[in-house]
Amino acid sequence: MSNTFGRLTRRNWRQVYAVMALATDSISLWIAAILAYWVRLRLGPAPTLTPVAFRDEVLMTWGLFIFFASVFGLYRDAYHAPTKGQHALGIKAYFFTIPTVLSLLYLIHWDSFPRGFAFLFFVLFPFAFLAGRNVLAKLNAKLLEAGFGTFNAIIIGSNGSGERVIDMYKRIPQLGCRVKGIVDNGADQSSSGEGIERFEVPHYPIAQLAEVIRTQEIDRVLVPSVDDAAAFPEVLEICRTMNIDLKVLSPDFEGMWRFSFVHDVAGIPLYVRRRRMTERIKKVSKRIFDIVGSMIALILCSPILLIAAVAIVLEDGFPVFFRQKRMLAKGKSEIEVLKFRSMKTGTEDYHEELLKINKTTGGLLFVEKDPRVTRVGRVLRKFSIDEFPQLFRVFTGDMSLVGPRPIAIRDLDNISAENTMRGFYELRSNAKPGMTGLWQISGRREVNFRDMVLLDLYYIENQSIMFDIEILLSTVPVVLFGKGAY
Repeated sequence: MSNTFGRLTRRNWRQVYAVMALATDSISLWIAAILAYWVRLRLGPAPTLTPVAFRDEVLMTWGLFIFFASVFGLYRDAYHAPTKGQHALGIKAYFFTIPTVLSLLYLIHWDSFPRGFAFLFFVLFPFAFLAGRNVLAKLNAKLLEAGFGTFNAIIIGSNGSGERVIDMYKRIPQLGCRVKGIVDNGADQSSSGEGIERFEVPHYPIAQLAEVIRTQEIDRVLVPSVDDAAAFPEVLEICRTMNIDLKVLSPDFEGMWRFSFVHDVAGIPLYVRRRRMTERIKKVSKRIFDIVGSMIALILCSPILLIAAVAIVLEDGFPVFFRQKRMLAKGKSEIEVLKFRSMKTGTEDYHEELLKINKTTGGLLFVEKDPRVTRVGRVLRKFSIDEFPQLFRVFTGDMSLVGPRPIAIRDLDNISAENTMRGFYELRSNAKPGMTGLWQISGRREVNFRDMVLLDLYYIENQSIMFDIEILLSTVPVVLFGKGAY
């Protein structure tokens, strides 16, 4: 029974740790509240400091803090994030929670709530939170040593490529990777001998991969680079047969950490063990989320939709909408995007000329002061209002609120061989195209095509409703301030 429980706990460690983190933060908050309550009573009588007022204020603060912490990603793969990073997210949630609580208390009659208690509570809570998180970090370190939140990995590499991966995992132990060895794909073995000895991991020939997976209880096979692809067909078949995760790491896997939403090593998942019930629940819940979210957004944005349509007609006449066939990858399913028209009519023929002064790479097009864009169009693009009609596509199920960005079919021909990452960019099509995604909130035109693909694949690998909410809320300031807009 205990062995079964242990296996289930390890298998669902992401969820278990999220519950532990939420419980830790909740306990810290209530300890701060009880301590503030005790101190306030010792300072003298407070007519408004009743048990009911105490309960209501603490419950309100607790609910709002957990909400903000969740949407900022504090509980999403938190055991992968460094302790300082978790502290930063918690304090960020705190600074959003407090003014919200104070505003609500003011709206529902501030005088009926204990101000002295509120002050003490808000001062003590950050210290209690940091103390609780430090205890959790120490507990997590012990659990990592015991095998919780860890996975056994074998690296497919040559010429020292595997050693760089081992070094990175050694420096970031909270990622939980236990490298059990390096499988050489047939390259010069002598060049990697020094590194293997230094990291004390065994070296195996490719012919022994299946045996190593079985005897070492391997959970994941890692490939350091798309350049180490010679043995992919054989490796992929072994992983599928033995139901083992296979992942190609990002060509610049350490550089991907500059994106605040990336809590793990970004890469290209070629095979992932499927859990049918979990996948089915995720699919249904995401569809419900898209329907409800797009419906609410359409209702709230209806005045903006009307004003935008009228402004387009007044400046440049009809049509109001722009329709274009797009794909996530060449040869995949088409999607017709529906946007407000932001360009003058009859300017599509200038596309080839503008490619010569394109400011970005891959299948993306950005031209400063694009002459095709109307005055109204510039405003629509700056604040992404031109994208709002795609809410209808989300409602009908052709798109999702969050997902990879669809690319114009003609622009797919502009993707260089280097940017296709040996064709792995096509894995973007494993999800529905989205109105927004990690690319949009990570800088848009400041993010190159390869990083966009890797961000999309990271999202697909880690998608959840909470991750969608986190991305959607992060999209709001991007839209309001027009950051990185085309």
